[in-house]
Amino acid sequence: MKKLFIVCVIMVLVIASLGTTSSATAFSDQKDDSYETRASSRISSYAIAIQAYSDGIINFDCRIYGTGIMDVIGEKSIKVQKYVSGTWTTLKTFYDFYDYNTWHSGAYGTINGIVGSQYRVVIVFYAQDKNGISTRTVNSRSVTAKD
Repeated sequence: MKKLFIVCVIMVLVIASLGTTSSATAFSDQKDDSYETRASSRISSYAIAIQAYSDGIINFDCRIYGTGIMDVIGEKSIKVQKYVSGTWTTLKTFYDFYDYNTWHSGAYGTINGIVGSQYRVVIVFYAQDKNGISTRTVNSRSVTAKD
């Protein structure tokens, strides 16, 4: 299952590289997405953008920026959640999307949702340097899958 997710992420990255301008615009146009600056001594900022498209397709983009070069930086976990009967239910959790010896990291993904259902992602951002570890757990805003 992890291989399938990695293949999907690679396909999204390839598609995103063909239309970088629209991807960047979609990310920056999300006014109420999660974003914070100077989150810790190791995490400078992080953000999550999530957008619903037709046919139940939902794309998300998350980014983390360190305060400097980190030994390890990225997403410790990404949970895909669906709103069911008044509560958020985790459908799938993916682990360990890291970059090494750099100051930033990002991940992209696609959710194949059921039209009319609400979805969100919950991401644990992670940064580690020689002095310690910082994490931040962030919920994206929810979106409803469209026809």
